[in-house]
Amino acid sequence: MNYFSLRVDETIYLNAQIHVVPARLLLREEHGNGWNTIKDSRRGHVEIMAGILLSCQKEKTKTKIMYANNIGYAQLRNHLELLTSSALLESRNGGYVTTEKGFVFLELFAGIHDMMENDES
Repeated sequence: MNYFSLRVDETIYLNAQIHVVPARLLLREEHGNGWNTIKDSRRGHVEIMAGILLSCQKEKTKTKIMYANNIGYAQLRNHLELLTSSALLESRNGGYVTTEKGFVFLELFAGIHDMMENDES
């Protein structure tokens, strides 16, 4: 049995809409499992973007995003620009929050990651 199935999904309220975040995403955030598909490999741009989106479920400042994802300011600036221009992340009151489109990206990314992880076994 997969430990992801033991956790109940959490509901996030986003722009007066209810969005259910899959339990597998919440567990990654809590346990710091990361998104690496190969053990001991460096994170790519997509993994970093997924990490930023995951950490911005609730509004976060640039500093908190940097520390949560262990990236430098130059890297953060580039990723924030890409994520906001793609409407995956939204700037609010000096902070950033994941949009509905960003949550869809996270769900798709987690599904692909899980498929790749299962193929390696």
